[in-house]
Amino acid sequence: MSFAGPAFNWSIMRFLIVLLLLAGGTAEAQQPAPAPVAQQKVDQLIKLLDDPEVRALLATRAAAPAAMMPNMSASALTIWLNDVQAHLQAIRQAIPLIPTEFSRAAATTMAGIDDRGPLRVLLLFLLLVAIGLCAEFGFSHVVRRIHARRAAGHNPLQPGSGLRHDRQAHAPAGQLGHEP
Repeated sequence: MSFAGPAFNWSIMRFLIVLLLLAGGTAEAQQPAPAPVAQQKVDQLIKLLDDPEVRALLATRAAAPAAMMPNMSASALTIWLNDVQAHLQAIRQAIPLIPTEFSRAAATTMAGIDDRGPLRVLLLFLLLVAIGLCAEFGFSHVVRRIHARRAAGHNPLQPGSGLRHDRQAHAPAGQLGHEP
C-alpha cells in the first residue's frame, strides 16, 4: 500500500486515526472524559495529514524500510520465519527449567562452600576480584597509552616507530645499540 498513490484514501486514514483515538479513550472508562484540548490536538493532526508536505514525508518514510529490506524471496523469508519460530519455541520450552537450574546451581555452590569453608571461599572470591581489578587497570593503562600516542601523532607504520624504537629511546645511555 502506497501513501502517495491515488488509490490511498486519506479520508479513510483520518477516520481510522479518530477511531483509534476514541477507542483508546473508551478502554480507560474509569478516567474522566478527555479535555477539549485533546479534540484540538486531533483536529490539528487531521489538518497536518491534509498537508501535502506531510504526505510526501510520510510517503518517503514508508518507502524507506522497503528499500532497506534486502531482496528476499518468499521461500527465504519463510525459512527465516520458521527458524525464528523454532527458536522462540525452544525458549518457551526452556523457561520451566529455570527454577530447577537455579536450585542446582545453588546446591553446587553450597557444596563448594561446605567442602572448603566460608572463609576460604571468601578469600578465593576476593582474589578473583583483585585479579579482575588488576586486569582492568592494566587494560585501561594500555588504552590510555594508545590514545595518548595517537593524539601525539605517533604513526606505528612509520619506519623506526616500533617497540625496538621505544626501548632504545628509553634505554640508559650506556646500553644504546645493544640488542637484548
